[in-house]
Amino acid sequence: SAFSSCSGLRSVTIGNSVTSIGDGAFQYCSGLIETLTIPNSVVSIGYQAFKDCPYLSFVTIGNSVTTIGDYAFAGCSGLIETLIIPNSVTTIGDYAFASCSGLRSVTIGNSVTSIGRYAFLDCSGLTEVTSLITEPQSISYGSNIFLSVDISAATLKVPSGSLAAYKAAPEWSGFGNIVAIP
Repeated sequence: SAFSSCSGLRSVTIGNSVTSIGDGAFQYCSGLIETLTIPNSVVSIGYQAFKDCPYLSFVTIGNSVTTIGDYAFAGCSGLIETLIIPNSVTTIGDYAFASCSGLRSVTIGNSVTSIGRYAFLDCSGLTEVTSLITEPQSISYGSNIFLSVDISAATLKVPSGSLAAYKAAPEWSGFGNIVAIP
């Protein structure tokens, strides 16, 4: 909770020697409005690390991050554009991106082995998800990963050899349009 509730904090630069962003490090920093780049040196993003930073607009997650903790970006309603979860990530925690209502598009890297409960709860602006996971049935899923998201009106893009598996997987089959990545 190093910078928790620093409402006057406007921007953050995370140095290339940082390997972990701890639990609650920047939670409730309501003034944080800049682009956030998590460098390639970071391996884990802790529990509630950036929770309730409502004006945080753009997040780039470095290519060494393996774990995105529970509630890590929950309540970051200002997130817009595309969020890319890199291929290095294996775990997306419970409620990790819950209530990111401005989020429009998400790409999930191919190394993810676990997606937590309600990971994308109430991401009401979400219209496109690209999943690079080739075997969706081998993933550990928490309940209701897309609860309160109208996935019936959203597009899911998946690897071409995995199209049938996604259409059969309960966590993904509700998408209105499931298409193969060319």
